[in-house]
Amino acid sequence: MNIAVKKTSDNDETMPKSDVQLAWDAPVRPYKKRDKSFFQTIAAIFFLLTVILFFIREWLIIGVALAVVFVVYVLATVPPGIVTYKITDKGVWVGDLFFRYLHLTEYWFDAQLGNTVLVLIAPMRTASRISIVIFPKDKEKIDAALRKHLVFREKPIKSFIDSAAEWMSKAIPLEEKHT
Repeated sequence: MNIAVKKTSDNDETMPKSDVQLAWDAPVRPYKKRDKSFFQTIAAIFFLLTVILFFIREWLIIGVALAVVFVVYVLATVPPGIVTYKITDKGVWVGDLFFRYLHLTEYWFDAQLGNTVLVLIAPMRTASRISIVIFPKDKEKIDAALRKHLVFREKPIKSFIDSAAEWMSKAIPLEEKHT
């Protein structure tokens, strides 16, 4: 089942201009510029983990840890690109991908890395959460447009992974708090 439809051209007949309720350009993903202490903490954790894994001869896990550190470094240093988001009468456009309301069930607003994020749930997709960076001033307009079609959830659904990540971020702060 194809939930996301790729737009074929700019003159595509599948989305009339009158359908668009809201449109905005925003980053593809939440982003926060990190300071030196973040990278030093990541390097220290990786070094300690590598030493422990070296003594128990877990070479594959050392390689996986190195790959994870590389991904964290890239995501923390490379700013995201800008994409156009559109909310229409029939669904939501994320760049060239279209998600029909028929395949979306609920939404909520969240804060990630200092950004306001709209989270849409598409349970029939492999990646069931669609995160869209929004501007705080547009939150009410977006909420009003989506309430006609989707269920609004006051508190986000937290999986075990979400709860564990939240606990880890509180237990092991990766950067200094600036006040």
